[in-house]
Amino acid sequence: MHEFSRNTAELRDSGRRFSQLAFGLLALAALLFALSVHNSLLPVELEAEARRIIAWSFVGLSALDAALLLVWERFIGAIARG
Repeated sequence: MHEFSRNTAELRDSGRRFSQLAFGLLALAALLFALSVHNSLLPVELEAEARRIIAWSFVGLSALDAALLLVWERFIGAIARG
């Protein structure tokens, strides 16, 4: 039975690291896309106002992704303890 609990703990830790990496990479990708839109690095011509709105939308998406990562960690931690 001890071997089973150790394997479960290893899987849980592996899953936690994977979710942290995934959420972090998604937040980073959103920030990089916002930067590329803001600096007109995309081959699409957009007005300044449209670029500003799109860039801030992706910055907001990145912030929400980071917040979701924090909430997710607390939520999963509460489930694992309880």
